[in-house]
Amino acid sequence: MEEAGKSEATLPLTTILAWLDEATVQRIKTEWARVSGKENFSEKTFSAMQIQFTSPLVLRLRKDTSFAVSYANLMNHYKEDIQPLFEPTDLVQQNLFPIPQSLITTLNTHLKAAETSNHRAPHRHGTYLSTKEPHGLLLESMSPTSPSTTFFELKPKWLVQSPSAPSDSLRCRTCALREMRSSTNKSSPSTDDPSSSSSSSSSFYCPLDLLSPSKPTLRDALSAAGAPPSTLPLLTQALFQSPVLTRLRAAQSAHNQVGMTDFVLGRYDTLGMTLRDCTCFVRISSPSNNPDTATAITTEEAQQKKKEEGGEIEVKLADLDFKSPSGGKLQRWYETERKLIAEGWYEGKEENGRGSVRMCDLGWGWKGGKQGMEGLEGAGLMNSLV
Repeated sequence: MEEAGKSEATLPLTTILAWLDEATVQRIKTEWARVSGKENFSEKTFSAMQIQFTSPLVLRLRKDTSFAVSYANLMNHYKEDIQPLFEPTDLVQQNLFPIPQSLITTLNTHLKAAETSNHRAPHRHGTYLSTKEPHGLLLESMSPTSPSTTFFELKPKWLVQSPSAPSDSLRCRTCALREMRSSTNKSSPSTDDPSSSSSSSSSFYCPLDLLSPSKPTLRDALSAAGAPPSTLPLLTQALFQSPVLTRLRAAQSAHNQVGMTDFVLGRYDTLGMTLRDCTCFVRISSPSNNPDTATAITTEEAQQKKKEEGGEIEVKLADLDFKSPSGGKLQRWYETERKLIAEGWYEGKEENGRGSVRMCDLGWGWKGGKQGMEGLEGAGLMNSLV
C-alpha cells in the first residue's frame, strides 16, 4: 500500500482482489465500465475489460484523521468546481466507489502488522484507515502501461503571479518561495519545491517556462525538472502542443483571490489554492518515435481513435481535491506570503539568500539584475549566459 499523504492511501486494485468477494469484484468492473463510458459491453469487450481492470485503476482510501474531508464532499467539489474548468480528457478520471467494511478491517490489520515488523514509517504509526468512510475513490492509473511508455510527472504550481507580489518583483511566487525555503540550506534547494532539483543555477526551472512559446525554453524546464534526456523530445512536443496547462493557467487567473488582502478580508479562495497544488502527468505510448508526428489528445473521440491506432499522448491533471483551510493551513498560507513580501524574496532583496544568480521568467532574480531581459527568449536562452 502506498501512503501518498497524511490523509489518504492508494493501492492498485490487483492488490486487493484476493480480499474481496466475487460480488464486490463484479461491482468494481461494472463501475469501471460506467466511468469509461462503456456501460453496455459484450462478453468480448468484458473479457478485454478484465485485462484492463488489472492495470489502469487505483483505489484511494481515506485515513482516520480529524482534518480529512469525506469523499462524498470531495466529489461534490470536484464535479461542481473542477470539472467545469477543464475538458474531460484534461483530468485523471475519478469516481466514488462503495467500500466493504471487511476491506478496511483487513487493511488496518496489515498496517498494524507492518508497524510491528518495522515495515511502516515511524511517523505514520498509529494512523489507520477510516472505519467511518463508506467510500473510496476509484481513479484511473497514470502509471506507464509498458516498458516503452514515456512517462513523467511534475507540479505546475503557480502559473500566474501572486496578486500580493510587489510591482517590481523579479521572481514569480514559486521561485520566490523556493529561494526562501532554500535559504536555510545554502548547499541545496528545498526538497519541498519540485521546481528545484539541485543547487546549480542551471538545475531549476521557473514554472512560467512550462508555458513558454519557445520549445528550447520548455525543454530546459523539463530537463531541470528531472526528465531523462532520452525523453525530452517527446515530452517537450507533448506539453508544447497540449492546451492543458494553458487551461490551468486560465483557471488560476479566474480564481486569484489568494493574496494578502484576501486573507485579511476573509475572502481567500480555497479553489484557487487547489488549482496551484495539483500534479500534471504526461504519458506517451506512441508507435512513432518522431516527436514531430506525435499528437496530443484533446477530445474523448480523438483519444479513443488514437488508442485504436495503437498509440497515444496523454497530458492530465490530478490531485485536484478540495484543500480544506482547517488544521491551521490558512494561517500557514498567510504567514508564508507575509514573509515573502516582508523579507524581499519577490524582489531579490532578501538578506539571507544564497548569493548566487538564480533565474526566473520574470527576470534576473538577484540584486543588480535586469528585469525582463528584453530581447532574450526566456530562461532557455538566458541559461546559456550563466
